[in-house]
Amino acid sequence: MAGRKHRHMENRILRTYFDTERNLQEKQSVSVCDGYTDEYTIELGTHDIPKWMWQELDQAIRHLVDGTIPIAVIHEKNTPYDESLVIIRLGDFYDKFLRTD
Repeated sequence: MAGRKHRHMENRILRTYFDTERNLQEKQSVSVCDGYTDEYTIELGTHDIPKWMWQELDQAIRHLVDGTIPIAVIHEKNTPYDESLVIIRLGDFYDKFLRTD
């Protein structure tokens, strides 16, 4: 998704949560990620998240134990387990891995 609103969203998330700026492409044809930190390569996107993904995360949220973070692990059939995706809310990710105060 291109456009001013999308770039605004990217800039806001990168500054707020990752303390970095949007990676500016020197050439339009060069494909790069939206942002980088010392520890993360960041690609941002705006999409309609499938309902079933929300259902997986919601189940973890509903059964949350105090002091834990809800995550959903999404595994694609016939792929190695370590290639599975971990879904975590950005706020929880920030609180656990990025917050410095």
